[in-house]
Amino acid sequence: MWLVILAGFVVLLCIVAHQMLRHHVTVAVHATEYTMAEHPVIEIEIQNTGRIPLFQVKAVLQIENRVFEETKKIGYTGLVAAHSNKRFAIPLDMEYPGTVCITVPKIIAKDFFHLSFFQIALEKKEYFTTIMPQTIRLDRLAQVWKENYEKERFFLHRKGNNLSEILQYRNYVRGDSRKNINWKLSAKYDEWIVREFDTPTDNFVLITFDVPHSQSKEERKRFYEVLVSICQAYMQQKVVYNIGWFDYASRHFICYEIVDFAHYLKAVSLLMKNSPTDAKDWYDSLQYLRSHKEVGAKYARVIYVTEDLTKEQQRMLPMQEGFCVVDIKKYAPVTQSLEEATGALYALLSK
Repeated sequence: MWLVILAGFVVLLCIVAHQMLRHHVTVAVHATEYTMAEHPVIEIEIQNTGRIPLFQVKAVLQIENRVFEETKKIGYTGLVAAHSNKRFAIPLDMEYPGTVCITVPKIIAKDFFHLSFFQIALEKKEYFTTIMPQTIRLDRLAQVWKENYEKERFFLHRKGNNLSEILQYRNYVRGDSRKNINWKLSAKYDEWIVREFDTPTDNFVLITFDVPHSQSKEERKRFYEVLVSICQAYMQQKVVYNIGWFDYASRHFICYEIVDFAHYLKAVSLLMKNSPTDAKDWYDSLQYLRSHKEVGAKYARVIYVTEDLTKEQQRMLPMQEGFCVVDIKKYAPVTQSLEEATGALYALLSK
């Protein structure tokens, strides 16, 4: 008889504890858009407004790096006092850089006596954060670029480099600014005619690439390390430049202008998401520049980064002054450290 009463009392305690806990616990997930930390983390914030402390909170995270096809499941356990708010910093121990997709399938909470446990309600959502690749400082190289950039700016007013100079009149296309419409010519020809202004060919640099296809993850990792190091060197010297690549999601060539550190971080996070959807998608950026020569011609310098310059790529290279190819396997192989590759990169890119 007493055992039945005791069992009933325990069941009642479980029901009360369960109700008191589940209605007083909320969860929020905080994932930064990009991180340069050596040990990146994602934060889970748990707020317990109830009178009963949570002596065991167990979170399960599913993390996927789609560029490097790396998947991990991470479990984390902690406790939250009554009437308190606590953040848990859960390390993202990923081996390779890239934009990772994070999901939190479940978070389970228990009381001190383990009389009650329940799954905390959580919005089903994917969280993304970009883990930046390791970079090397190309200070000496960046200073040469800075000096060349300033020299070119000095000749801004020579023909072909004046922003106010009208290059041509042409038909309006979607995306043109209305400010550039020539109203007199538009009325004469009964269609929209716009002024196309010249672009300074010596104030901008285009850094472009095609995503690596090597089966070796270490070689692909080295590719992004060198690419981002070059981008970072320009940004640190406050040289305005563009990063361009073929976006496989939209099937368009994207040019992203870098004017400050925020633009740099945003562009790197975007390019680290990009991955080919078909085995035929090999040299799309190079093909685009070859078929749209006017795009590359706008820049005084085009730096094309590739993991391994093949004969097929060599035939596709545009015959353009200022076009530079960075062959990763040749100038920064994985058999060398990043620091050892600095000299070869300097010799190539300072020309």
